[in-house]
Amino acid sequence: MKRELLIFCLAIVFFLPLSAQKRDVRKEISKARSYIKEKNNLEKAETMMRELLKDSSLRDDIKVLSTLASAVRAQYQKANEELYLKQKYDTASFFNLTLNMFLCYEGLDSACMLKAKTKGKVPYRKKNSRFLSKLRINLYNGGVYFLKKRNYEEAYTMMDAYLDCAIQPLFKNLLLGYEDEESTVAIFSTLYSGYRLQRADSALKYRPLQLKKERFKKHALRYLVGIYQMKGDTLNYVSTLMEGFRLDESAPFFVTRIVDYYVMKNSLDSALTIINKALEYAPKNTSFLTVKGNVLLNMGKYPECIAVSDSALRIDPQLPEAELNAGTAYFNEAIILSKEALGNKLLKEKELEDYAQALPYMERYRKKAPEQIEKWGPILYNIYLNLNMGEEFEEISDLLRQENE
Repeated sequence: MKRELLIFCLAIVFFLPLSAQKRDVRKEISKARSYIKEKNNLEKAETMMRELLKDSSLRDDIKVLSTLASAVRAQYQKANEELYLKQKYDTASFFNLTLNMFLCYEGLDSACMLKAKTKGKVPYRKKNSRFLSKLRINLYNGGVYFLKKRNYEEAYTMMDAYLDCAIQPLFKNLLLGYEDEESTVAIFSTLYSGYRLQRADSALKYRPLQLKKERFKKHALRYLVGIYQMKGDTLNYVSTLMEGFRLDESAPFFVTRIVDYYVMKNSLDSALTIINKALEYAPKNTSFLTVKGNVLLNMGKYPECIAVSDSALRIDPQLPEAELNAGTAYFNEAIILSKEALGNKLLKEKELEDYAQALPYMERYRKKAPEQIEKWGPILYNIYLNLNMGEEFEEISDLLRQENE
């Protein structure tokens, strides 16, 4: 008898907390629903439900999740009314409240799906999806708002949430898709915001959709180039540059980067092919002409380099790199001749003539780019030396000495 009494007492001890906990949950839900009904203490009602959700056994409790969603919905409706009546309300808070509401209803729908595995139909889905679909535009508006504020973190979150609705089971029956104008802007916005945040994976989340709309295609390609460069993904970096070049063969952004890549890889014939193609569309583009001059210089085609550089300078006399290309070409010709000119008067005269031809280009380059002493300094030093320009030679010698101290 005593043993049976002990077991009974222990049962009471063990089961009381669980029973009390159940009563507390019902009490908390009831209290929160009273707040919602009275449109009072709505934030408190939300907090109460979130506290309950910290208990792993309640994480998928439909009553708790439903009450939480209702509490946030009531806050949203109150905020929306205040904005409509032009009362003072923080716009950023309103958009974040919108996002919060969508997340709450999506969480509720996930819990309902678990229950529906045995019962078939998903509770609340039809009613909730219809309600939210009318307000989805505010996720997009929030994204636009935060973009204008240059708050790329919030902008990305809002636009991502807008797009995510299309794959959420909650909206399955609405067939949202990505064909609307807002989705087009949102897709580009996630790319742009992810790029500005320096988060490559975030920027590329909607990669298969980012080039489908012509409106943003050229801009999207530019940001994709930057993102692949950020990732160190050379294969996609080059292929994206080529796609951009095919889209617009006169766009400096794509042309110069492709040429730089080929020059770096010492594929100079490929670099020259690209720049010649670009010049077919923009024959007077001084950037292209200067780049071509540099490629020809690297190929050792000095007369062609000088001719192209002169063409660029006739269009724009203020181009420092064109001066450098032509001056270096003449200087390199002189260096080559200096190795062959020993005992040959005619070759020696030609060598000195090339130094003299290089001189005005390099002096103009020095004036236009005075900070680039490592480029013009050694060349002018050798020119002054070979042309016996004593005063100029002393000046450049002192300058280079000071630079190296």
